[in-house]
Amino acid sequence: MAKIMFGGGVSNASGKIGGTVYSRNKGGSYFRNWVYPNNPQTSKQQTQRNLLAAKSAAWRLLTTGERDAWDTWADENPILDRLGNSIKLSGAQAYNKINMNRTNAGDGATQADTPAAATFELDVIDTAGSLSIGITATEFQIPLSTGAAADQILFTHASLPVSAGVTNTNSNMRLIEVVTLDEDNILDGYYDIYTEYVAYIGSIATKAGFRINVSVQQYDEGQFSVPAKVTGTISA
Repeated sequence: MAKIMFGGGVSNASGKIGGTVYSRNKGGSYFRNWVYPNNPQTSKQQTQRNLLAAKSAAWRLLTTGERDAWDTWADENPILDRLGNSIKLSGAQAYNKINMNRTNAGDGATQADTPAAATFELDVIDTAGSLSIGITATEFQIPLSTGAAADQILFTHASLPVSAGVTNTNSNMRLIEVVTLDEDNILDGYYDIYTEYVAYIGSIATKAGFRINVSVQQYDEGQFSVPAKVTGTISA
């Protein structure tokens, strides 16, 4: 893997050009040869692909006025791309994105309607704490903080188990569960995703000492908060 330094007005690059993939880690920018990815066709992948197809078909059934409203909303609500640049989606892209989020969250909002402004609480996840992951105890507890409240919807991504020395797990993060907090979670001070994690990733019975990273985003009005990140080591 080669390391590169940009110049001439170019400070960063991300994505694929021809047979070369550009990316960045804590060591700086780098590029590598592109390798054709395998396609495991998991049930979750198929569900999301089918969902995207359904939303795309539904977009075509909207009235002209509804599509115009989505165009306006997308123009007024730019998003950040992988390099942190502000970009504007098309109305169709915004419709698909927001309504896939709504469906995954179990949100019953009328999908033709553009979303209201999202509201997010601070300190829902205790990012100063750590995950409690135990093989024998069959626990994978994510610590909550002072901003946590019942009925908050949290999209929970977790990495595969990695060696304790590995720091960058961005490429192997998976959406494990969409959790709606309840009063018991608030009283306990955590929520547990052990069953869902093992069902998706596989057994962690031999992974004592390995580390797992978690990224949690609040959901509201079809949109997500900035991810809250926490890590922990698997105990026997």
